Amino acid sequence: NGTDGFSEITQTGDNIATVEQDGPSVGMNSEISQVNAGGGASNSADVIQDGTGSGFGSGTGSFIDQSGVAGTAIIRQEAPTTDAVSLVIQTGDTATATVTQVAGTNVTSLIEQADNDQIATVSQDGDNNFSDITQSQNTNDANVSQTAADNSSTILQDGEDGDVDVIQSGTGNTSFVDQDGNTDRGIVLITQSGDGNSSVTFQDDDDSTITHTQSGNGNTADTDQGSEDSISTILQSGDDNIASVIQGDVSDDQTSTITQSGNRNTARVLGQGVDSSGPGDDNNTSTITQGGDDNFATVDQDSEDSTHTLTQTGNFNSSVTTQGLETDVADNVTATITQNGDFDSSTINQLDDDNTATVTQTGFDLDGSLLANTSTVNQEGSDNQATSDQVGDNNSSFIGQSGSLNVANLISGGTENSSGITQSGTSNASDVFQDGDGNSSTTTQSGTDGVIDVDQVSDESSSIVAQSGTLQDAVVSQTGGNNTSEVTQSTDSNFADIAQANSGNTAFATQSGTDGMADGER
Repeated sequence: NGTDGFSEITQTGDNIATVEQDGPSVGMNSEISQVNAGGGASNSADVIQDGTGSGFGSGTGSFIDQSGVAGTAIIRQEAPTTDAVSLVIQTGDTATATVTQVAGTNVTSLIEQADNDQIATVSQDGDNNFSDITQSQNTNDANVSQTAADNSSTILQDGEDGDVDVIQSGTGNTSFVDQDGNTDRGIVLITQSGDGNSSVTFQDDDDSTITHTQSGNGNTADTDQGSEDSISTILQSGDDNIASVIQGDVSDDQTSTITQSGNRNTARVLGQGVDSSGPGDDNNTSTITQGGDDNFATVDQDSEDSTHTLTQTGNFNSSVTTQGLETDVADNVTATITQNGDFDSSTINQLDDDNTATVTQTGFDLDGSLLANTSTVNQEGSDNQATSDQVGDNNSSFIGQSGSLNVANLISGGTENSSGITQSGTSNASDVFQDGDGNSSTTTQSGTDGVIDVDQVSDESSSIVAQSGTLQDAVVSQTGGNNTSEVTQSTDSNFADIAQANSGNTAFATQSGTDGMADGER
């Protein structure tokens, strides 16, 4: 019943041990070691201590070491604890360990369980919390909840059926989870609800799931999965965000969702579709939504049938997306980018066949000029499509397509527009529409079946169209402003139509080959 406590129990064979030092205790300490040398079942230990510590030795309170068979150790050190430490080591068999150290000062809990049916649960309430769980192989499970103060948690489970929950509800947070080896069913959930956050996890296994939710403040989150059917979700809800996801190795059907809702955002998704079987992996998906402030995002998908969606809604935006490899394996990818305001920029590289790209940017730096709008889309291979839509300020946009059956559309908006489309191969088509202010557009097609349509509703206008190959077609209409237009068509089946509708006008049409026709109107 309390004060300077100390208790030691050492048992070999069968074992059960219970220690209670309450009243409420002061010096407490308790050491139990139970071996059960081949006697089967038993091991169990139960310790209740009720607070303070720095007694005998002082490591300070409660250590249990149970070397094999049916395990189970339960420790509580409450009322409200001061120097509490709890260490449980159970090497093998049906281990379970539960530690509750409610209330604070230098609380620590370390559990190491080795093989077989481990489960470990730790709950610590306040001050300098720390928890370390290591559970090598077999059926793992681990839960840690540390409610406020300077939290930290490290869990390594090293294989098989893992499952990890860490919830740290505020203050110093940090968490590291590694479920390596042959873990089939993965699953990690980390919720840190505010303050210093950071979270790093790796899983090298099938069917894994990782979720970080950090709800505000210092955020950083990291995921590394390397497995089929992985899912990684990071939600950080504001403040100094950064989130990185790497999904590779055996990597079909992976999904990554990052939502950061405001402030210093950055997000990276890399390595979807790189594995030992080559880059022809299927159905990877990446979605990033950042909700304002200093955004940046980069996504790299080296697999066929992949999809990427990015929405950044305002502020310093930027985005780089690379889909496919120059090996003609990563076909049928889709990228959709929407940035909605401020300094925009976007680059999309799609390096194989059957690609789709859509970019929408809104802009309005007017004119700070930390820049607004700019978009580059590069598509290699055949059956590509691209659409770019820009509204307001320094606009500029380029679409380059090589291969066959390409289509490209550009719509621009207002102020210093510029636009470029270059298409080589067969069955090309282009639309450009610009609206007002600085306009300019250069559209080039080489190959056969090209069609170009440029419409500049105008101010300082200009448009250059160059087509080489057969069955070209070009229509340019400018309507007011300083117009200029130049169309050059070489080889057969040309057609050109230019209409300018007043102001500075100038138009040239040069055609070589047969079947040419040019029409002009002012």
